[in-house]
Amino acid sequence: MDLIEELSRKVYIGQYNTLTFYREGIPVVTVKIMGDRDILLITNNMKDLNVHTVYYNGNIYDLANEVYNLLIEDEISVEGVVSIGFSDGLFIHGRVQKDRVIIVQPEVYADEGGEDIVKDIEYDISIRNALSELTIAEIISVFVYQYFS
Repeated sequence: MDLIEELSRKVYIGQYNTLTFYREGIPVVTVKIMGDRDILLITNNMKDLNVHTVYYNGNIYDLANEVYNLLIEDEISVEGVVSIGFSDGLFIHGRVQKDRVIIVQPEVYADEGGEDIVKDIEYDISIRNALSELTIAEIISVFVYQYFS
């Protein structure tokens, strides 16, 4: 199973409209879902900030390719990076390493008394490809896909 399929089974539908990727604590890519299938992609290559509006046409793989091309064009490089963290700022966070993606997101359970209990659940997904710009683009495309599903 590829990364997109595996992540699609783990990420909650429609919950997260902003996602930021951090390299050594510095934001390098931020995705903001604007609505009407418009996505704002902000990249930081440590020299320039670039802003792109991307339209999601309903094909998750097309979106991943488009985002990947923009990351390459804007010179966002993860070569030699051990891991990249990501977060929506409130609920979900995780990191991408050379051979895995780790996601932590809250799940709500009801106890015996009917009270809601929130527990963070960690998903550890192995990836075949090393940490790359394509891996980041695929993660972004899954979050966009889940938002509009």
